[in-house]
Amino acid sequence: MDTAGELVEAFSSAVPFALREMAGVEAVVRDARPATRTDSSDELSAVIRLTTATGVGWLTLNLPEPTAKELARRVLKETTDQVSAEMIRDCVGEVANVVAGQAKALLVGRPEHFTLSTPTVWASGPTDASGGWLIRFDSDAGPFAVHLFSPSREDRGTGS
Repeated sequence: MDTAGELVEAFSSAVPFALREMAGVEAVVRDARPATRTDSSDELSAVIRLTTATGVGWLTLNLPEPTAKELARRVLKETTDQVSAEMIRDCVGEVANVVAGQAKALLVGRPEHFTLSTPTVWASGPTDASGGWLIRFDSDAGPFAVHLFSPSREDRGTGS
């Protein structure tokens, strides 16, 4: 399997595990496919740099606002009844961080094993999402997606 395939497989497993553990959210992969320009996002996004021996790739966790809010509400259920916009952003970053950490653990000993950066979170506008892979999920907190750009040059599209 190529680098992109290994990463897609690892993140397809890591996301449901992390969400179940963090928030009691059940998530399933709807589909995984090469991303296209029409896959741009107007959602809350957390971006993490993934560095391997072959280069630098990226993980972007894209959540529509209602999904992000519900996920934060479930993660923070023990601490508060109200979740602020800042808390939602912080929670999205932490979810992306836990997902990346879980995927990293699944790839130990493989060439795709990576180190990761601190997440950057923002409310994104339309961007060129071509290149890489898009993994779309359905969950009981709402739909969302993971966009992966593989560190391997041959796996990256022109949009990276």
